[in-house]
Amino acid sequence: MSDTGQPADDAGLQALIDRLASGPPTGHADWTQGALQWAAEGLPGLPALLPLLTHAEPLVRLRAQRVLERASRDWVAQRVVERPLARRVDTAWAYLWAHNGSYDWQGDEANRAASVERWRQWLVTPQLPAAPG
Repeated sequence: MSDTGQPADDAGLQALIDRLASGPPTGHADWTQGALQWAAEGLPGLPALLPLLTHAEPLVRLRAQRVLERASRDWVAQRVVERPLARRVDTAWAYLWAHNGSYDWQGDEANRAASVERWRQWLVTPQLPAAPG
């Protein structure tokens, strides 16, 4: 891994892909045991994941997005006080997702790359964004 969080070479990238795809199936193509374990690491595990969000293979991007979603949502849930029926965590996480470019594994390459860069910057000093309006 280089000091930018990017894999140093093709073998490093393949090791990340293998980690994402590892473990027995979960019954859902977008989740593997490896992806669930990676998500459980929370934000500290995300810098290594970011290169997979721009990978050419759609399934790799989908799984990486699921890890990013779960880890970032769990981070938000630890910081937002939920109230019954208020969905504060969901709302705060939606603001965070939008703030960081609304990454979509099926989106065009330029939008994916821009979102990944926003996530990379955000991970340096993660904070909840202010609600719009």
